[in-house]
Amino acid sequence: AGAGVDILSDLFSAAPAPAAPAPPASGGMDLFGGGHGHVLPTGTASSGGGMANGGGLDLFGASASPAPAPAPAPAAPAAPAYPDVVAYDKAGVRIVYSFSKPQGPDSPVTVIDAKFSNANPAPLDNFALLVSLPRYLEKEITAASAAAVPPRNSG
Repeated sequence: AGAGVDILSDLFSAAPAPAAPAPPASGGMDLFGGGHGHVLPTGTASSGGGMANGGGLDLFGASASPAPAPAPAPAAPAAPAYPDVVAYDKAGVRIVYSFSKPQGPDSPVTVIDAKFSNANPAPLDNFALLVSLPRYLEKEITAASAAAVPPRNSG
């Protein structure tokens, strides 16, 4: 990570701000002139009486043409994905943290899974992970699936 960049800053906060809407597609007709983003695609109108039905743009719906089908509802935004973080990678031992917000992006609950691997020829016996968090955060630590990390990344 670069200096001054906190890659974990949004894990304990609300969902990230939504992205700005995409600019209109090219090939449209600028209704107000000046190119300020008020663009309808060529061949459409508010009630279906547009370019394809008579050559003019029917802005107020006075056309005898049937109304177009309503636009499909926008898809629900996906939950933000948090990148895995390599917390430790030395002497053949690697620890990777994976993050999720199972109760939704606005939830204060963040789940952190730690995955351990051992590239060495011998297992790591009596392996334990110690965790330290600020007192104002609640924590629930579950037991590791094993007390040993198998050799040669076999576990």
